[in-house]
Amino acid sequence: MNKKIFISTGEVSGDLHGSLLSKALLEESKKKSIDLEICGLGGERMRKEGVKILQDTTSISAIGIWEALPLILPTIRIQKRFYKLLKKYPPDCLILIDYMGPNIKIGTKLKRSKTKIPIFTILLLKSGLGGLAITLQLI
Repeated sequence: MNKKIFISTGEVSGDLHGSLLSKALLEESKKKSIDLEICGLGGERMRKEGVKILQDTTSISAIGIWEALPLILPTIRIQKRFYKLLKKYPPDCLILIDYMGPNIKIGTKLKRSKTKIPIFTILLLKSGLGGLAITLQLI
């Protein structure tokens, strides 16, 4: 049984969480004899865990409006390529990790296109306790 998951992250922290999730998913799929391929937008940590990185997005993240301005056009180009790829080769599910602006746009656009791809969003919240991850499914 072949399964394909696409993951989209943008920041270094998203790459970290994407790598941890990918590692767990690939280990579990191996135990259950499921042929799983994970592709997406991320960085070196995800690549080391076996994810086929379509575009390294860790270098185009920024904190603050002035730092983000020069990254708007590259981000839009990456989103367009990723969206076309999702439409051409639909995965079994899409996981959006943090990177709220671009990921919300990708998720919303896919939902409006009436695709049947299940979309999950993982929000990483920072707190005094270290952190919390909330997973939502966009229906």
